[in-house]
Amino acid sequence: MAGGQTVNIQGRGFDVWNSSAVKVNMFKYTDAGVRVNVPCTVTQVAPTSVTCVTTPAPTSICATSTDACLLDVSVTPSDGSTFAAPTLGQYNFSAALTPVISSISPIRGSTEGGTLVTITGSNFDQVTPSSGASTKRKLLYQQDSSLIGDGFRGLLQDASFGAGGISVTIAGVKCINVVQRNATTLTCETGRPAGGSGAKPLGLQPVLITVEGKGSASLNPAATQNVTYEYVDLWSRRTTWGGESPPMANDSVVIPAGTTVMLDVSPPKLYVLVIEGTLLIDPTAPVLHLQAHYILLRGGALIAGSADKPYPGLLTITLWGDKEAAKLLPTFGAKVLASLDGRIQLFGAPVAVPSWTHLNATVDITATSIVVNGQVNWKPGNTIVIASSSFDARHVDTTTITAVQLLPDGTSRLTVADPLQYTHLGVLRTYKGDPRQNVLDMRAEVAVLDRNIVIQGDPSTDLTMYGGHILSTWSRRVGIDRPILQLSNVELRQMGQAYQMGRYPVHFHMMGNATYGSYVANCSVHHTWNRGVTIHGTHQVRVSHTTAFATTGHTFFLEDGIETGNWFEGNLGILTQVSNGMLITDNNPATFWITHPDNILIGNTAAGSLEGFGFWYHLQDYPDGMSRTYSVCPKYERMGVFKNNVAHSNQFYGLRIHPEYYARVDPCGWSSGNAWNLVPAVFEGLVGYKNGVNCLVATQAGVVQFHNMTCADSGAGVKMLPVNGKDSGSQYEIIWNVETRSRVANPMMTMAGLFNALAVAQTQEGLRGSLVPWPSNRWIAAVTTPQALAGAYQHHAHMAIVNFTVVGFAAYSHSGNEFRALETCAHCKDFTGGSTSLTRSLTFLPPSAAVAAAPTALSGTAPYTAYYNTTVAQPRLFVWSWPHQAILVDTDGSLISSGTITAPIGGVSNGAWSLDDCRSVPGAAAEFNIATQPIPLGGCTAHSGLENNLFRPAECQKFNEGAAVICKPGVTFRRVMLNNHAPQTLAYRDMIVRDVETNMTAISHQSKYNEDGYVFTTAVGRSYWLHWDIPYRLDPSRFTMHKMDVLNKDSWLYIQSKYVVPPAAIAINENEQEPLQALPDPLNATSGTVFYSRTPTLNRFYSWNGTKYNDTTATVLVAGATDRTLTVRPLSCAGGAESCDVLGAPLGYELRNGTLYWSDEATWAGSTAAGGAKPTAGSNVNIPFSWNLVIDESPPALGRVLVEGNVTFSSRRDISFTAAAIVVRSNGSLTAGNATNSHPRKVELFLTGNRNSSNIVISKEMNAGAKVLAAVDGGTVGLYGAPVATRWTALAATATAGSSHLLLAGTGLGWGIGGKVTVTSSSYNWKQAETRSIVTVLDSPSAEALTAAGFSGTGPAIYDSLAAATPGYGSGSISTGGVSSIRQYNATLLTLDQPLVHDHYARVSNWDGLFVDLRPEVAYQSSNIVIRAADGPWQAEQDGGEQFGVRVLAYGPSLLQLDNVVVAYCGQAGLGRPCVHFDRLKALKPGRAANISAAAAAAGRQPAIADAAAAVELGLGLNPSYLSGSAVVSALDLAVWISTAYNPYMEESATSAMQKLFNASATNNTSSSVAAAVVAGNVIGGSLDVDTVRIDVRGSVVVDNLAWGTVKDMSGKSKFDNILPATFRVTTNNIVLRRNIAAGSERIGFYLAGEPCSTLPHPRLGGGKALRVANNTAHSNLVGLMLEANDSGQRCSGAAGFSMWRNWDYGVFTVKGILTSVTLVDITVVETKHVGVLILYMGALSEPVEINMAAMTLIGTSGPESCTICNGTSPMIAGKTADLTCHQKLSSQSYNRETPFSPAVGLASSMFTLLISPGPEFKPWDAVKGYPTILGITRVEGAMFGGYQGPSTCPGASPVHAGTYAIGAYYLLLAYQAPTQLATDKKGASITLLPFGRP
Repeated sequence: MAGGQTVNIQGRGFDVWNSSAVKVNMFKYTDAGVRVNVPCTVTQVAPTSVTCVTTPAPTSICATSTDACLLDVSVTPSDGSTFAAPTLGQYNFSAALTPVISSISPIRGSTEGGTLVTITGSNFDQVTPSSGASTKRKLLYQQDSSLIGDGFRGLLQDASFGAGGISVTIAGVKCINVVQRNATTLTCETGRPAGGSGAKPLGLQPVLITVEGKGSASLNPAATQNVTYEYVDLWSRRTTWGGESPPMANDSVVIPAGTTVMLDVSPPKLYVLVIEGTLLIDPTAPVLHLQAHYILLRGGALIAGSADKPYPGLLTITLWGDKEAAKLLPTFGAKVLASLDGRIQLFGAPVAVPSWTHLNATVDITATSIVVNGQVNWKPGNTIVIASSSFDARHVDTTTITAVQLLPDGTSRLTVADPLQYTHLGVLRTYKGDPRQNVLDMRAEVAVLDRNIVIQGDPSTDLTMYGGHILSTWSRRVGIDRPILQLSNVELRQMGQAYQMGRYPVHFHMMGNATYGSYVANCSVHHTWNRGVTIHGTHQVRVSHTTAFATTGHTFFLEDGIETGNWFEGNLGILTQVSNGMLITDNNPATFWITHPDNILIGNTAAGSLEGFGFWYHLQDYPDGMSRTYSVCPKYERMGVFKNNVAHSNQFYGLRIHPEYYARVDPCGWSSGNAWNLVPAVFEGLVGYKNGVNCLVATQAGVVQFHNMTCADSGAGVKMLPVNGKDSGSQYEIIWNVETRSRVANPMMTMAGLFNALAVAQTQEGLRGSLVPWPSNRWIAAVTTPQALAGAYQHHAHMAIVNFTVVGFAAYSHSGNEFRALETCAHCKDFTGGSTSLTRSLTFLPPSAAVAAAPTALSGTAPYTAYYNTTVAQPRLFVWSWPHQAILVDTDGSLISSGTITAPIGGVSNGAWSLDDCRSVPGAAAEFNIATQPIPLGGCTAHSGLENNLFRPAECQKFNEGAAVICKPGVTFRRVMLNNHAPQTLAYRDMIVRDVETNMTAISHQSKYNEDGYVFTTAVGRSYWLHWDIPYRLDPSRFTMHKMDVLNKDSWLYIQSKYVVPPAAIAINENEQEPLQALPDPLNATSGTVFYSRTPTLNRFYSWNGTKYNDTTATVLVAGATDRTLTVRPLSCAGGAESCDVLGAPLGYELRNGTLYWSDEATWAGSTAAGGAKPTAGSNVNIPFSWNLVIDESPPALGRVLVEGNVTFSSRRDISFTAAAIVVRSNGSLTAGNATNSHPRKVELFLTGNRNSSNIVISKEMNAGAKVLAAVDGGTVGLYGAPVATRWTALAATATAGSSHLLLAGTGLGWGIGGKVTVTSSSYNWKQAETRSIVTVLDSPSAEALTAAGFSGTGPAIYDSLAAATPGYGSGSISTGGVSSIRQYNATLLTLDQPLVHDHYARVSNWDGLFVDLRPEVAYQSSNIVIRAADGPWQAEQDGGEQFGVRVLAYGPSLLQLDNVVVAYCGQAGLGRPCVHFDRLKALKPGRAANISAAAAAAGRQPAIADAAAAVELGLGLNPSYLSGSAVVSALDLAVWISTAYNPYMEESATSAMQKLFNASATNNTSSSVAAAVVAGNVIGGSLDVDTVRIDVRGSVVVDNLAWGTVKDMSGKSKFDNILPATFRVTTNNIVLRRNIAAGSERIGFYLAGEPCSTLPHPRLGGGKALRVANNTAHSNLVGLMLEANDSGQRCSGAAGFSMWRNWDYGVFTVKGILTSVTLVDITVVETKHVGVLILYMGALSEPVEINMAAMTLIGTSGPESCTICNGTSPMIAGKTADLTCHQKLSSQSYNRETPFSPAVGLASSMFTLLISPGPEFKPWDAVKGYPTILGITRVEGAMFGGYQGPSTCPGASPVHAGTYAIGAYYLLLAYQAPTQLATDKKGASITLLPFGRP
């Protein structure tokens, strides 16, 4: 019956030449008439015979028990011919003649053969032996005496047929010495496979018996085991090891290729086990333990069990290794089970079925039994883990099963050893009224950790965090198959090596496409130190039904981002923990970390991640690591499968898509037309609850869609992930939607959004036992809608919310959580947003709608219900935070209706429409196909009503006291963004959007995150005027509208800008627009078309400080169906003309002999140019070329005066000259006195005009403005007032509050009675500067006079040499306060008209001969020549004036010399028009320049230059313009500016202006292109939110100036304002800056582009001798000296000779981080409130940088007043205090904004880093934003520290002084600790290392 019978057929005609054509078939017909063939295999063909061997008879025609089964025989003797049956007769298959095999023993033996086996069966004796069949054949060879096989010695014989003609074959190898013991038993000796050299048979092999003359034996179907035999070398046998003993402890073992060894015993611990062959785990061994340091497979196999026959015993593999001592193998490391091209196949028994399940009923604390779903096979003694049901992932219970009871309802009751510590939910819920009956499944997971195969780290693992790891990789050698890693029912514990890349518990490493042949199934991975299962560079791996518990770092981990097709199904992760030493993202680990979207996740559960997430799709531009390629683009790839997964109890998010994901048609097709052709990426079926912040979130995404989601109880976790911007808890959230398609062309079902979802605010079941209280009281939303991505052209951010059921978002929770159904503008920074989201088919239910979806046996305490209203059905729909936050469009009335919204506060605004009208909007019908049809415009909309009154009452209703607005159907709204606006003064101001028809307004606040601009939403089809909220009139000089919503043609807007000074034309995108006669057609005109009329009309909408203006209006069309960017700019010149001089052509030559006088009627008679008559009030006046005119009377107030001749003021009488503007051009001149003789009489130049005055436009590049005295195009203005010896000096003694006297240093000052003086502040508050009038002046007062004036007592003296070295101070010895050492001839006593209000301390500290001068200055502000605004006092008023003063201008090749002149009420705020402006000066004609310079030098009028060589180098003499010995006071803009470029304050956008104004490199500041000027010996008071003195031109000389009163305007501005006005701002090098004093700025004293270090006299480094920048002082500022990189090309910037005292935050500082090395020499810093010197460097990681300091003087306290000035007695709160000696306008980022103050530090350690924060107002001064660089060093040489008394500073002070310390370590580099005293100098100052910084 089994075949194998040899049959001989006799005949003739058989084809011996084509024997393969000869066929023999046996056949029989079934009862159904079907022929069944049984081939007989032909083995020999002769001409007259054929021999064949029968094959087994099929049971379909021959029963196995029959003895007669006759088959006909047919033969095909040759190709194409057949003999038909029964020609040849029949063949009988007989069961009675068939031998049967029942068993073989033993079932395995040595691969050397020689094993005696016994085979049992039947019919072995029914054999007819053939002739000689049983005779032993010739001896082949004599075996030697070596031990072979199982120890049989003897002969190897040719025994094809043994006893009774029987042949036995095992695995294709003949068995020898076959002996028939009886009818049922045979014995034989196994042969040696493949001669011992080839590949040996692996695994169970068949046993074949052939009986001569009868055929093959069949297998007994009733046998209890398979009759198979296995060739194997047992570990325990000596034969396996060549006769030696098996391996000993610490041996290294190699199993060679072709060798199979079976591990049948537990060997001692090995060192290295290399498997090139096969290591089998003995399935019969009950317990095995394999231990080694390294187990390495090199093409070999490690096998335990099989998928069909799992390993039944207990196998433990322990990997050993010491973290410090282990030898690391390339790729594999240490303590490893590694496979290179090998097979690891470990199949444990299914001891945990299922591997995990759910609770069937809730259990509470102290419970000792649980009910789980399903009938489990778990056993007592198993360890189980129960996942957390709370917000805390650590709320897990692990315990041991003591009893298992299978219950009739199909569940199982488990009794456990330990009472439970936490409440765990077993809840299924649906909600009545939910149309989709979504199921909320909150059943905690229960998992078994035990398996019968265990792989573990050694006992040291938990101490060292250095466990074992499994790594399988592929060599990719030709002909080498991919490796296989198969783990089934395996337990891995104490695995993974902390902080070691590539050392994971399970690691599929660069295996290529595994085609699902490698997998991890039903395993448990727990208590690991580095991840769980890692798939790296490998595709199509299956990970299923595996539990990971207490893992570290990302657990189920795809590494590089190239891995695709991997299948994760039914896996469970519990308690994923932080890894602080791996990827940065491991600080916030995800249980499932997915780096390529094309993978499959089905039915997985992420049950708790500490500090992290459940599922994290982290998609990069390209794969990284070993898989780096640019042909794969993960964040643009199509989505694989995400379906029916669960995430709960995660610290932050259940599902996170971050940072970006945009599924596209062509993922890497940047050059194709499909670059942004997005396709939906669908995430389906997530169930989430108790996630700390969000159930799910997509950070930045394209068309990401969430389908069939169910989320509850999320958002109230204990922590928020640090984010910038508004954040709240929510169930569902998309933060940024990146979309190119407009919503009018985009059906809802093709949008990003949420479809068929359920959100539950707070379940009752989630408020019981250890699940309460909720840890946070933050806001919680059901869904949070997106914003647009700043800067992206894909700005059509919108979200669809369809078929969404909201439960319970109607009340406050017991823990104070504030719920709302919809939160708009996810993560938005303040005042951003404006995006639109669409809703449809929303259902709102109360919590009481909950019903059980399945029976659950609730036990324990009742749910917590206090403070929670379970019956309120009406939801809290939304809460708004700022205007224009978002637009919500209700497409069917399910969001906005009378059922969801109560009546508005105060009643319905307008009865013309009802909320229920929203149900009948276009597209609301149920049959409307939202999958294919875009929703028509016109649905009801919801908006923020905050600061927004644009909504018309007939169309919109306000709710919640105006915070929310609902608008009726048919009103469409559109978002517009605006930036690039100028002037700079508008940069951070609020913008007002004004409805032209209704005069209703909305505020839009500036934000950096609106691309440095604004966003606003408006109803379409209307006109809006845009202007800015500023007290005085300031119109935009440009703005850009961009990223408008693209809607339809009907959605147009008219945007108006108004101009008080009419521009000549309007440009759009820098193209001048043709004037239109009417408004453009909004439906057909091009977007950007402008209507502009230059005819001013009264602005009836608005007034500025009570003033209304006539203005012109430009109306720009913003078309509805486009988002074209539109830049609007008014032009001063029209028609493309380069010159548009409003003054016209030169007046021409009009010859007049002699001197002409203004008062003479004849002067004017007959003059065409001059108008033919003497000027009258208001008339314009022209003075033509060749006139020499003397102004000898005070004319009436004139209009514009144009001078092309020579005009001088009479020296015989006082003149008051009033005009709207005076322009001197074309070699004309206006003079009073000259360079050799000062003017003797008074000249008062009064200029008139307001912000609506006509501007004097010279060219496109020069708008001189109005109210101006200007020298242009070759004109000269020279005004030389009566000289004084000095404009300023220092106090010689302290002037106390209440005193009416000042004692000044020096005599012969030349200051007159009635003159104005200002004494500057000696405190931190510059506003303690006081201005008074002089009543008397007494030079060299006597001691008696001094005593009478209140100056008495003694004090330390100052040496004459100090005073002599201080120009302007006079000579002689000066005291700090007493009179005993004051020489009578060296001081001046002033009596003032009013007493002083503040103390002004005059102290010079002596530190062993080093004098530190802390005396305030006194400025003289009067002159006989005054230039001022006629309405000056009113203009300067903050609550009424226009802040529009006079300006003095020199432009181009013109000359301006002001000497001893007062310029007052000057500068025009916001316009960048300073009091005195040297603007792009050019060289004068050579002869003219030389003559003027020579005259000035001869008279000594031009200020001295300390170094003659420097003067030549700096190019002085090219244009000898200067401001000298003058007073510039009450400045309303900049005070003095030497500039190089057209006004950036007006013409640049806010952002680009900032970049230019605060960029140290001024590229065109060369003396060859722009001439320098001199500013010397002046007193300069004030500037408004701009620098006081600004120098942009190389070669400029700025010496001996005193300036104060630099004001920082903080009112009404956004927090992004980073303007830091300085008293002296120097943006370039190669200037002279000496002996200047910055005596009070609300921000910066000196803002300096540092000098090249080669010019500085460092004692070790060398350097220049003649310092260009030296001996400057800054006090009473926020920062004394702000240093930035120079533009010299040197990689080092520095400063020398600066003295800083009583500055608040810093003495010397480098905001944003300086970009070069720094050298500081001879710097004195005294009594800084925070830090004296702090240098922050920002640069490359490995760039060498040096900070060198030499000759530094740092003083902590200088005298008794140090303990009284701003000592904290009056509390400071948020930067405000009643103590007027403190700085009164601190930055929001200043230190010591609160009392008690922190310690003051002299010198702080420098910081070297990759990135520094940009500084105030928005960011801290000194926050490090990047990693430290590595090659920075600071050297301090020759420093003197004085007055640092540590905690003993100001003993007895109340409150206690925080202390002064010499040296401090930067706060981020040193943990705060007690100060450490380093040394004490001989003056008693402790030098202390003090860590400091923000708390």
